[in-house]
Amino acid sequence: MMINFKNKSVDLLVSPDHKMLYSSEWIFYKSKNKRWLSKPAYQIKDLSKIIIPQAGIMEGKEIEFFELEEEYEVSNSSVITKTKKKVKIKGDTFIKLLAIYLAEGSFYIENGKYYKVRIVQKEGEKAEKIREILEELPFKYFSIKRKNGTIEFVINSKVLTKYMKRFGKSEDKFIPEEIFSASQRQKKLFLEYFILGDGYKKPDGKTFHFVSKSKKLIDGIQAIYATLGIATTVYDHKYKDGKVYYRLEIRKDKKGRDKYYSMVREVKDVPYNDYIYSVTVPEGYIMVRRNGKIAISGNCMSMRGVKNPSSYTVTSKLTGVFMENEKTRNEFLNLIYNGK
Repeated sequence: MMINFKNKSVDLLVSPDHKMLYSSEWIFYKSKNKRWLSKPAYQIKDLSKIIIPQAGIMEGKEIEFFELEEEYEVSNSSVITKTKKKVKIKGDTFIKLLAIYLAEGSFYIENGKYYKVRIVQKEGEKAEKIREILEELPFKYFSIKRKNGTIEFVINSKVLTKYMKRFGKSEDKFIPEEIFSASQRQKKLFLEYFILGDGYKKPDGKTFHFVSKSKKLIDGIQAIYATLGIATTVYDHKYKDGKVYYRLEIRKDKKGRDKYYSMVREVKDVPYNDYIYSVTVPEGYIMVRRNGKIAISGNCMSMRGVKNPSSYTVTSKLTGVFMENEKTRNEFLNLIYNGK
């Protein structure tokens, strides 16, 4: 039997001896010493209300510059050689550009000669902010004012177009690894400019929600918020035309403050007949996502301990050893593939 902690914003399925990070209703809301507790899942499943953390602070590093590499041909008499040059862009400038592009941008290549990045926005304050970003870039651009009140910005750059091409069309877009490892300040900067293009204010004037055709993009936005200590929930909606859009909403408490936790009242036993895989991290707690819902939890390895190889379940602590020790790695893989 597995244990399922579930509500509208949490969906955590764990083994009975899985280490849980939680708080009780009394400690979390009434005690002066608000703290997190740790026990195996089977010991807390009968509690009437369980507080589970969904977000935390992940410190990153300031990105001073982004470097784009461009390959081009140089002709010297009858000999043509290929060489590369690097284009350096200030970290903040590129983060703002990337956020706007992922929210509103597209690229196109004409006849293999003309490479263009395109961003469209309604005329006004948002469009002027985009113009300010483009002025900071080392590329030429021009803008076209349309009759419908929008402005089309076009950047002429082969190296930038090739970089943006990796994100595909609107339903394929995703957030690159560099953003997740950026500093807290720069992740907030990314979200600020993503909201300019693809964020919607709710009637309360404080809460934002996002809608996108790309599941990967929405999942990435959710992950960024989780590392900023803010819990969110992702929903999918199927429209009459058959298209599916994904919506993310920031979770708030009754006083309008960002939430980083969720209260679970429903806990069920769920039958399961397959293998269980677990990771080990230095602190013993990991952030997981199941069915679009994030939770911070422990792992059963540190709660279960090391068992004898002759027992049904074999576990060991693999902090760095998996990559460094070939013998340990092969033993681990043999256990998975042979089912022993």
